[in-house]
Amino acid sequence: MTLFEQPGPRLSNTYTADPYLAALLTQYAPHHFTSWQVDLGRMGEVSAFVLYPLQQADRLNEPILTQWSPWGERIDEITLTPLWIKAEKIAVEEGLVALACPEGNTEVIYIEPRDSQGKLQQIVVNRLKDKLGTRKVPTAELLLSGVPLCFMRRGLQLAWDYAAQRQVFGEMLIRKPLYRETLLQQEAVFCGALCFTFACAHLLGKRENQTATAQEEQQLRLFIPLLKLITGKQVVSVLSEVMESFGGAGYIEDTGIPQLLRDAHVLPIWEGTTNVLSLDALHVLFKFGEWEPASWLSPAHLQADDLGNVQGRLQIQNALKKIKALQQQPNTLEANARNIAIAFAQGLELLYLADFAVHTPALTFASDTPHAFTINTQDLLTRFL
Repeated sequence: MTLFEQPGPRLSNTYTADPYLAALLTQYAPHHFTSWQVDLGRMGEVSAFVLYPLQQADRLNEPILTQWSPWGERIDEITLTPLWIKAEKIAVEEGLVALACPEGNTEVIYIEPRDSQGKLQQIVVNRLKDKLGTRKVPTAELLLSGVPLCFMRRGLQLAWDYAAQRQVFGEMLIRKPLYRETLLQQEAVFCGALCFTFACAHLLGKRENQTATAQEEQQLRLFIPLLKLITGKQVVSVLSEVMESFGGAGYIEDTGIPQLLRDAHVLPIWEGTTNVLSLDALHVLFKFGEWEPASWLSPAHLQADDLGNVQGRLQIQNALKKIKALQQQPNTLEANARNIAIAFAQGLELLYLADFAVHTPALTFASDTPHAFTINTQDLLTRFL
């Protein structure tokens, strides 16, 4: 009897295999891109060949809270997993350390947790929360902001590699039209989210450098809650499809695939629930009292006549019209806040995806496999519509 065996997905350099990142960096930071290449390539190697294997080996480990010493002293020590300890070391070495910010506040606040003897100062850890996902992150009352784009990209990269190894009816799965189309539809969602994220990061950089215009400041205040709202929902949807793309293996814990989806479910909560972010977006719109697309979009986006820009503008215009029409019906407006905010956010994703399609007319997928293929970026945009 011949046993059925199937190869598991493998990660290659997560930077060089990414079809979008280098192109977006040249779009937004052309003068710095060359000087970043070596560092980004090195981090791609570390991600694929150091952290990912360690993550797989560390799958069943969780942080441990020790509240008392053997001698009855209250110590509240949290022992992290090997993965977290290694990642912390790499973050320091690569200069990736950031201090925690309170939700909804752009100020950086640092509190020294221990005194000169190493004892906690005015801090008591009663318990570690028993969570559905992100169990590697020891959580008490302070939460860490999630990264939906990272989760989506990791899942999609694994899915493409799996498809390039898995043979079905005498042909590689990646060559099957329906399977390929399913993943490309998820790539379209991811690309829209990534382009919108880069646009917000660009605006944030202009504000930090004090070069943002009044309109850009206004845009940023609205776009941030919309970005959190839409990517928090999209990551769950995309990773659900990613899990399904592996068939039964995607549901098996030790493949590591279920953990991606489980961890993703925290993002529409930690980033602010969809309802809260929808109401925040409405608050911003009423604060500025601007109901025309020209108040929120750049002149280029108002004038471009390609399909992505036309459709994106239409979605935003319809969202603004609906808000204006319901101004005197607060209960009905609030009941529609979620749909309005999602439509506005998807319209913005379309606009920035359209920009990307002009700058990068073609994309190559599964580039780290023998079955790489290239499509027009415009075709990806069409799948987003």
